[in-house]
Order: sequence, then structure tokens, then C-alpha cells
Amino acid sequence: MRANYVQTSLKTAVLVTIVLLLGTSFASGQAQQVNLTAAPTTLTMPDGSMVPMWGYTCTSLAAGVTSNASCAALNTAGNGWAPVIITVPSGQDLQINLTNNLSFPAQDSNGNVTGTNNVPTSLVMVGQLGGGLGKTATYIASPNHDNQPTTWPIPNGGAIFTPPSQGPRVQSFSTEVAGTPSTVAQTATQLVWTNPRPGTYLLESGTHPSIQGSMGLYGIVVVTSAPSSSAPGCAYPGAAAGPCTVPYNADIPLLLSEIDPVQNNAVQAAVGMTGFNEAATVGPYAGGAIANINVVKPGSGYTTAPIVNIVGGGGSGATAVATIDTDNTSATYRQVLGVNITNAGTGYTSAPTVTLSGGGGTKATAAAYLTLGANAIAHCSGGALACYPPVVNYTPLYYMINGVSFDKTKGSNSLFTAAPNSGVTGNVLVRIVNAGSRMHVPAIVGSQVGASGASGFALIAEDGNPLPGVPRVQSEVFMAAGKTYDVMINVPAANSTALPIYDRELSLSGNAIDRDAGMLAYISVNGAGLPSAPALAGAIAKDDTYNSVVSGNQLSISDPAKGVIANDFNVYGVKVLTAPQHAAVVGGVVQFGLNSNGTFTYTPDASWSASSPTITDSFVYQANGSGPTATVTLGAAPIELASGIVCTSIPAYNSTVATTLSIKPPGILAFCKDAAGYPLKVAPGTVTPVGTGWSVAVDPNGGFNATVPGQGMYSFTFQAQNSQGTVGTQAPTVTLNFPQGSGLKVKVVDGVDKVTLINDYRWIIEEDRTFYVDPNNTTNVGCLNPPPGGCTSNLTFGTNFHTSYMPVVAQGCWGPTGAVSCEQGQSLLGTPAVCDVGNGVCRTGASQQSPIDPASVYLDPTKRYYISVLPGDGANPFNAGYGGAPDCSAAGVAGGSCGHGMGGAPIPAGQTSVTVLSEPTPLKPGKLSVFVFEDDLPLNGEHDAGGGIDVLSPNEPGLGSFQITIYDQAGGTGDATGQPTYDMFNMPRRMETMPAQLPKTPRRASMGRRVRRALRA
Repeated sequence: MRANYVQTSLKTAVLVTIVLLLGTSFASGQAQQVNLTAAPTTLTMPDGSMVPMWGYTCTSLAAGVTSNASCAALNTAGNGWAPVIITVPSGQDLQINLTNNLSFPAQDSNGNVTGTNNVPTSLVMVGQLGGGLGKTATYIASPNHDNQPTTWPIPNGGAIFTPPSQGPRVQSFSTEVAGTPSTVAQTATQLVWTNPRPGTYLLESGTHPSIQGSMGLYGIVVVTSAPSSSAPGCAYPGAAAGPCTVPYNADIPLLLSEIDPVQNNAVQAAVGMTGFNEAATVGPYAGGAIANINVVKPGSGYTTAPIVNIVGGGGSGATAVATIDTDNTSATYRQVLGVNITNAGTGYTSAPTVTLSGGGGTKATAAAYLTLGANAIAHCSGGALACYPPVVNYTPLYYMINGVSFDKTKGSNSLFTAAPNSGVTGNVLVRIVNAGSRMHVPAIVGSQVGASGASGFALIAEDGNPLPGVPRVQSEVFMAAGKTYDVMINVPAANSTALPIYDRELSLSGNAIDRDAGMLAYISVNGAGLPSAPALAGAIAKDDTYNSVVSGNQLSISDPAKGVIANDFNVYGVKVLTAPQHAAVVGGVVQFGLNSNGTFTYTPDASWSASSPTITDSFVYQANGSGPTATVTLGAAPIELASGIVCTSIPAYNSTVATTLSIKPPGILAFCKDAAGYPLKVAPGTVTPVGTGWSVAVDPNGGFNATVPGQGMYSFTFQAQNSQGTVGTQAPTVTLNFPQGSGLKVKVVDGVDKVTLINDYRWIIEEDRTFYVDPNNTTNVGCLNPPPGGCTSNLTFGTNFHTSYMPVVAQGCWGPTGAVSCEQGQSLLGTPAVCDVGNGVCRTGASQQSPIDPASVYLDPTKRYYISVLPGDGANPFNAGYGGAPDCSAAGVAGGSCGHGMGGAPIPAGQTSVTVLSEPTPLKPGKLSVFVFEDDLPLNGEHDAGGGIDVLSPNEPGLGSFQITIYDQAGGTGDATGQPTYDMFNMPRRMETMPAQLPKTPRRASMGRRVRRALRA
């Protein structure tokens, strides 16, 4: 009997299961459908500018198709682009019929249409499987990664990093839909999500999300049981059948996003160009010739130069020859020293492969790289003519809620209504989605939650997952990019105004200049309206007057706080409606420009300086695209009288060098002032040296360089001129005092042979204020090396050891004509120049700096000094791409295989000669030996070994299982820039250990703490 009962029960259970499965099958077969079309569009911002966008639009379902799902735009502002919201009932399948109209006419450089660029796309519902996610991803080959040479300190020099090969990359994370022009009939692709979980989700493109997402391909998907007139909605049902876990009476979706107009315009330009490649990436190289070939491994055993073979890279014609070391006394004997390019070739789009064959040796390798070029849109990998811009430069300037950037003149566009829009009591579920690429922190002002009416909102769910436990009440919530949060608030009191919601991260600007814009909106419940605020009003544009035009000079208003918008009200941007009539025309281009932020430039034409000069000019601008207009009047600037330019007494300049003196801007103009505030310069032709036999070159900005034959006092006069052209009546005298030189004889020699003289070097002499210990007198009595002003007490080690300020006495360069150290070889617009004016300014009156002999520097015979030198050949090995041992033979020097690094030497008080050693470069890598041990006697300053009978020392044994981390301290600034992973020869770092000792040594917690403290120190 029992067996029969069980069998009957099983039959019944199976039958019920089959019926339920059939019911599920029927439900799945009746997926709720919406139609989406992805296409390019534009968006008009509050300042009137138009930004290219890509977006989704909802279209009608085919005839006879019914669906309980809905699709709509998140705003009805009518400014163009808008994100969408799709709502589907809980427990139902969702089918999105996607049509891709991301198709763009391709134009060549002449504007001729040569074809069509079709951009694929896909859909991802973040947090839900479906739409092909994880099943039908589209892969593409990894883009070409060019060899990377060093860019600092010598561009195109040093070692080459050859990136390892990489596997295919994902282009689309879900089912890819090909782009088709809107004029061509196409069948929509059906994308299905089976029984999506209830919640709020971000819908975005799964194809190049950093590009297509930023272009505007995103929206919201809400899976819910919506409230009705008789029952509340259910946002999240319980795990088992029964009461709803999260009921709600109304809800409102709010989508946060941002726009980088520069990136959007660059993307739009790229997809509209002939030769656009979806998979290409922007690189730092301009296709064409080979820049250099570096030896990676010098090999060994070469009796003759090997043959250089150059293949691949998309180009042709490149040839090169190798050189070997034939000096049998050299450390690099029979190794390849370098590869010299004899023909750089043409048409290379990637670095070709270089091989070395023959010559009787083995294992030598070399690598090539292309010329570094501008990071422009046309420099794309694989030879593509156009590609997407680098999104690492993404900088949003506009911020939006539901696709609307707040506009005080159109506040109603940012008033969003909860559904249902009337008769709501209880609570409101606010569905917040961050579709941007930056984090945001939304806060709802004045909201309350719970029966107690606590300020803020309750966190209900994160990314569609209900949060466990008692809901947390907060006044704000942090949202990373792609994050969604459902938060609950109480229905506001009757007759109250709409609740403001804004980003506490302060994304409250527009185009980096507009205030009271960006991520600010209002939540309307039961028809609540905007608050009554004077700021929520129409734009007012006010006329402006600029009496600042000077004939022959450009008027530039570059500060937005002084531009035409500064006195306007609720104006976000402007454009020219009527151009000025008397602006200069150069090459057919009117010399007038008005920026959207209200700044402008204006250059007057010849009529301003005619016998009957133009008195005024004007232009008309329009605010906010189609808003009010205003007139800007341009008048002549009041002419400053010559007596208004006054120069006070200029103090004498005392040189530390017997023959030269260089003063940087503002120099002599620091003592002059224009009463009307106009900028000053040194009037051309007014500099007059007093006496003969010496010269002075004065920069218009006030700096000067004087050269005299010897010790003495010299002077010159000048006159100042303002930007209107008025020359002051005063001609102040500038006095220069030159001392007698010390006669210091400096000899710079090779640090290895200590014989070879180095006659081309830069030098700097500093006063040595370090604590001095006289070996003949270890007890200080009196005042040794008195500081400026004399001593107030005896110098002591404890109070004077940490001296860090070493005053610069003089600096310069020394060498024959054409010395590299004196900056020979520089040019400005093709003319030889020297950049010694200051602030990077160059002058064309000389081809190099004037050499200065350190012997001409005045040195106090009672003080100590230190001289540092940098030889002019220091960069030669880097320029030649040489990384081997220094070869300072005549051939090595000619081939760039020998240079010299910085050197220095102390100059004791009263000393008249000094020898400076400079080590040959490339410098040999240094080795650091570290022994870490348990220091049981830390005060004696040494390792106390012993106590054992074998190689292991029971006393203070070495520490095993540790790692040494070396950080680059950024030139001694103390700010670590990271852990070096490669040495100067492009080889990975390594740590050599003593395997016979480290694995056997103990590891103790207390000892580890002491070691860590020691290593940090």
C-alpha cells in the first residue's frame, strides 16, 4: 500500500511540474517587446553650443504586436538627444529589437564623399545576463603597439621597449549589430533577457563602452510591478511567495551623466573620415621614416661587421650598416657597437624587424623605432587614416540629470515628475543611475524617510540587489561610474515645492565657466512645482563698453570675469550676431573673434590711425543660442601722457663675474610704473651705454646682458614705453659694478685616465656652507667661516650641521666657439638663436651663449666654495643610442660611444686652482648588497656573528622570506614616483640572494618589524 501511494504521488508531482514548465515556456515565448534605434544626433546645451551625440530612440512596434513593456525618453525638453527608459513587468522576458543606424558618410581631405563608415554596436544591461552577454562576444586582433624609445631626457635615444605580443581584444561584449544607413531597409536584431530580476539597471552599449557610452548610448531599464490605483507597487519581492519586501507608492528615475564636448567632436570627426578603422588606436608616431636603430644585445665573436636586414613595418627602402669593436684591448672587443642608418626609408606605419647576420659572430640583436610625432587624430596604429581619440584624456565639461543640464532660464526642463503624478501617499522610490564615467554623490535636499520623518533617504538596493538588514538612512550616497541605487523617501507634505536633487561632488557648472548649472534637478510629487526664486528667470544681456582700443595693437579680453557676460544675468554662452565694421583683415581673415564664454579679441584696422580716425566700433552678440541680444561698443583708449611713466631710482647691479652680467626680466622695468596701468617695455633705440669698449643687450621685457673688458663701474640709460606707444620722458641711469676675478684655474679631466682634458662644459659655483671640521683644530674657538652678518656664538656641530642653503655665486659655460655647453646649434624659426633671456625666451642676436671663464668669478678668500660641471658630451651616448661600455677612443668619440657625466670638487678658502674629475658615460650599473639580520645588539653598529660550528651563525642570523623594494625618489624630492621595473638597458630588475643561507634562516615577527623600520629609514 505504501509503495502504491508513493507512485501515485510521483505521477501527480510530475504532471504538475510539466504543467508549470509548459506555463513557463508559454510565458517565455511571449516576451515583452520594445523597439530601439541607435543613431547619431545632437544636443543643444544651455550656452547655445551643439554637441554631437549618439543615442537611442523608441519606435513603434510592428502591427499586431502587443507588449506590456514601455519605452520612452527620460525628458521632453526638446533639445535633441535624450536617454531612454524601458520598463518591463516583473517575471516577464524582455525583448529589445535593436536597429543600428550608426552610419556616417566618409569624406576625404577635400570634403569629397568616398564611401560610408558603419559603426557596430550592442546592448548590455549591467547586472543582468541576456542580449548575448557572455555568449556572443566579438573579438578583434590587438592593435599594433609600436616600439617605445625613451622620451626623456633625450628624445629618440636610449633603450627601446618592444611591447610583447597581445591576444585578441573584445570589441563587443554581447551580440553585435552591424551599422546600416537609415535609408537602407533592415531587420532589427532581437535581443532577449529571460525573466530579468526586479530592480533598476543601467542600459548601455557593450561595444567600445568608453567611446559609445560617452557619446550617449545609455539609458535605464526598470523591472518592477508598478503601483496601481488600488495597490502599491512591488520593487523587490521576497525570496518566497508572500508579502512584498519593498513596496512603494510612486517612483521616479534619475539618470546622471556627463559630456566631454572635445571627445565627442573628435569621435564624430573620426567616423566621418575616409580610412577610419574601428580597431585602430592613436599612437605617438607619425608614419614614414625610421628614426633610429638601437643595439639591444651586442653579441660576441664578430670579426667583420654583420649585415643589417630590415623587413616589415609597411614601408620600404630603409638600409643600415653595423659597426663592431676591433680594439683587442677593449672590454667590448668583437661586439656590435652600433647600427647607423644610411637610408631611413619611407611609408613605415610600424617599427620594422631588424636582424643582424654574418660577420662571424652570434647573438647580436637590434630594434628600430619610428619618428615621434604629434598625438593627432591622423596618427593611428596600423596605418589607419582615422581612429578614435584616446579616452584617457576624457574631461567632461557638461553634467546632466535625465539628459538635461540645469538651465536657470528653463527650470521647468529639470522638473521631473514621479509616477503616478497625483494622489500619492506613503513613499516614493527614487531610482538613481550613474551612466557617466566619473563618480557622483547625489543628495536630495529636504527629503524625509520613515515614520519618524528622519532627514535624508533610505538605501534600498544597489545594482538591483536589495540591501540586507534595516535600511540605512543617509543624506547622500557615493556612486561610482555605472552604479545604480534605489533610495526611498516619504511623500512630501501637501502644498510643498519640488525637492531639489544635486551632485555633492559639485558637478554644478557648464563648460567650466557657467555657474548654477550641471547636475541639479527637482523631484515633483503630486504636482509640486518649482520654488519661487529670483534666479529662476529669463536671461538678460546688457550692453558693454570697452574704451581700450589702441591703433596697431590687438585688444584681448581673456578673462571671463571681464568679458561681455560678466554683467549679464542668466547668460550661459554667447555668439556673434553682427560683426564689427572696423576690424583689421589679414589674409582674408577678419581679426575679431568672440568666444562662447564672453572673451574676445579685436585688432583695429587702418581707419583707427587715419587723419580722421575712427572713434568707435561695435558688435552685437546673442545669448544662450537664441536668447536676448546686446551691443558691445569699442572705443579708443585714453592716451597716457609721457609724464605718467615714472621710474624710481634703480639700485646698482653688482656682478660676481669680472666680465659679464645677466639680469632676467623684469629687470630694470621693475622700478618703472605707468600711472594709467598700461604694461611697459623698454623703448626700442633708447638704450645708450655710457663710455666705449663695452656692450649691453637689453630685452624689451627689462632683462639685459652686459659684457665688459674688465673690472670697473659701467652704466647705461634707457626709456620706458607703454602699450599705447607713449615713451616716458625720464631716462634713468643703470649702474653696473664688476669685480676683479679670483683667477681660479679649473681643469676638467677624464675620471679614468685623469689625463684627457675636457674643454667644453657648463659650470656652477656655490658657496659651501656645510659644517667644516678643521683636521688641525677639532675644537672651535671663535667664529670659523662666519655667515653673513657675523657670528653671534661659536659654530657647533649640533646647531649648524643641517645647513641646506648654498648660495649660487655664478654659473656659465666654457669652451671654444661652437661649444655644445654654450647652446650652439639652436634656432628660432630657422634663425640661429640663444635662449638666455629668461623664462624660456630666445634671442636671435647671437648663435650661442658667451663663454665665461671661471677665473673671472670673484671668490671671497675667507670662504669655501664648490664647483660642479656638466661636460658638453654628456648626452652623446644617448643621442647615438649607445648602451655599452664607454669607448673613449677617437673612433668611439666620433661614433657617440663616449660621454662624460657630472663632476665636482670643493674649493677650500683661498685656493686658486681646482681639478674636477668627470666619469665616462654610459655609467656602469651599480650593485647594492643588502644583508638583513636580527640585530640583538643594535647600538654597536655592526653584525655580531659567531657562536656556531658551521656556516650558520646562531648569533644575529640572516632573515629569510623577505623582499627589497626600491623606489625612485624623483631626483631627491622625497616624492616616490614608483618602483622601477626595468633598468637603463631595458632589462628587468632582479635580486640575487645567497641560497645557502636565506632558506635556512628563521623568520620572527618582532625581527620583521625591526627590518621594515630599517628599510623604511
